[in-house]
Amino acid sequence: MYLDNNNGIKPSQKTFKAMSLALEMGWADISAFHELGLESRRFWVEAHEALYDLLGADDLDNVIITSSGAEAASQAIMSAYYNVSSDSNRKEFLVINNSEASSLNAIKRLQGLGCSVNILECGKDGRVDFKQLEEMLTSKVMMLSLSWADGLTGVIQDLEELADLCYERGVLLHADATHILGKVDLELSEIKADYLSFNMSQVGAPQGTGALYVRRGVPFGALISGGAEQSGMRGGNISAIQLAGLTQASKEAKEGLAKNSMKMVDIRDYFEEKLKLKIEGVMVLFKGEERLPNTSCVVFKDVYNESLLYYLNRSGVYASCGGGNFQQLSHLLMNYGCDKISSRGSVSFSLNYQISKADVDAVVDLIGLEVERVRKFNSITIENRGVIVDEG
Repeated sequence: MYLDNNNGIKPSQKTFKAMSLALEMGWADISAFHELGLESRRFWVEAHEALYDLLGADDLDNVIITSSGAEAASQAIMSAYYNVSSDSNRKEFLVINNSEASSLNAIKRLQGLGCSVNILECGKDGRVDFKQLEEMLTSKVMMLSLSWADGLTGVIQDLEELADLCYERGVLLHADATHILGKVDLELSEIKADYLSFNMSQVGAPQGTGALYVRRGVPFGALISGGAEQSGMRGGNISAIQLAGLTQASKEAKEGLAKNSMKMVDIRDYFEEKLKLKIEGVMVLFKGEERLPNTSCVVFKDVYNESLLYYLNRSGVYASCGGGNFQQLSHLLMNYGCDKISSRGSVSFSLNYQISKADVDAVVDLIGLEVERVRKFNSITIENRGVIVDEG
């Protein structure tokens, strides 16, 4: 069973069908001023319309289609540097330690351009310490960057309050909003965030699609130079196949938002209660915080997460302990102040609305079997080798 939906969702049959049609109808260059070029350009128009609707963006705001969330985040961060910071004395960039790996790496690149980068730690609740943030937002800070919601822990930050604070201080705000999409209703026209980046495969669009929202009037420049594509805001074309998939997935995410979110909350809570009932030594983290409706961060006592995921994978159960675009979950939790032993036993499960309670019952039984297997293996290994495990 696939419980790693925050890493990407399988496109729907309607999305596959739309992509197949685009393969036949959208092969011509969209910049060509003939009938076939106009047919291809239709896919661009429809994708932008679907994105504006999904995001609740104002017509005067900019939404740029990119190849990934990583590209979108890099474009936002480099725009702040090249269009503002490089010609001013505001060369400090502040990043929250819940950020995706792509945003962290993009900001760290600025150190080679004469900028300073400071990291603000979240507390054990996974949330920003506003008092500390207020102290760090000095007149030298150009941008604050963070993840609106953490795809591993599920914790959601109060972006509206963060945006208001940054607006008061004249600090640009970038948030990776990938994991919010399709789970929380968005009305970006009401939030003062300057840049929002998205990886669109998390709503069922094909891999290789992303988007960047830029609030009207915010300094902005192209990361990839080109011609007149997307009004000069991002050079190079994106295939009609990806655009068609992006359009259909965005429509489905918008249409099913309210119903699917409520169902995911119910299934997530049922999943967590079953884990605690069936398996000894289970602790659900961040349960009292505002969380994504589909995400559970769980600690299994006396288990190493990588060992557990190895055996779960062999049983056809797929979950996550980070890596790739994510930070390592154990490192993230230790940065939040969690103890080392608990952090090592942490696993992130991200469900979808198609999972039933019968599915949950079956997968919890499988998880329980593999937890016991790992615990038994660990105890036998320690006994046979006379190993003393350093758990400090």
